[in-house]
Amino acid sequence: MAFLMLLHEKLRLQRKVNKLTLKQAQASSRKERVTKQIERIQKMYSKREANLDAQAKRMQNYASLQFKNFFGLSSGMMNMNPMAYLNGGLNNMGVMQTLAQGIQSGQVKLENFSDMNEMMEYTNKYKKITQDGKQIWVDSSEQPTDGKYTEVTDPDIEAKMTEANKLMNQASGVYQMNQSYCTNAISNYENNISIWLEYEKAQLEAEQDEALLPLQEQETEWDMESTSAETQLADARARLDSIKQALSEGIKDSAPTFGLG
Repeated sequence: MAFLMLLHEKLRLQRKVNKLTLKQAQASSRKERVTKQIERIQKMYSKREANLDAQAKRMQNYASLQFKNFFGLSSGMMNMNPMAYLNGGLNNMGVMQTLAQGIQSGQVKLENFSDMNEMMEYTNKYKKITQDGKQIWVDSSEQPTDGKYTEVTDPDIEAKMTEANKLMNQASGVYQMNQSYCTNAISNYENNISIWLEYEKAQLEAEQDEALLPLQEQETEWDMESTSAETQLADARARLDSIKQALSEGIKDSAPTFGLG
């Protein structure tokens, strides 16, 4: 009788193990599908956030270029070589650009030169040196003879160089002022872009949270069901193994010995 009860219990536990195995597998599979859905949504929103960052960067770069153009600071607006301008004096491209714009607009009047190019060529050509104890103007392209340069005899050279230096100093002041205005304008715009970007990201995060919430709840539900089934399955398997052991011993004990003992 006891043997039959053990056999019945074994069959019952085997059915339970089979059901729990299926239940645990189904719960794990469903959880895995939901987890993949969550990952896809997170990747989508990560891409949208990256697009926002890229858009903000493009807006900043475009605004920076526009402000530089507005204040006359774009390096592409002139094509000049200032390397030797005023013999090591003010040779900043932006300063020359500012001066050229002033001349073009009529705000700056040249007295000793016909245009900007003539002034550049003239000031690049001549330099002041000390020779035989006195300062003289010489042609920078001239090769000295016996270490001596030929003094330039142009009577207007001092006036021309003075005018060039004066104009460059004035242009330098205007250029630095425009740089300051431009820097402040760019900084203010970038600050506004940062505020906009922060707001857009917050909206995006809220939208993502709303999309993920039901899936995360499902994921938690299937995880709990899978864990519960796994726990019950471990218990059922342990009991089944115990029943099998008892049946095995019962069969051994009930076997005929034919008087051998």
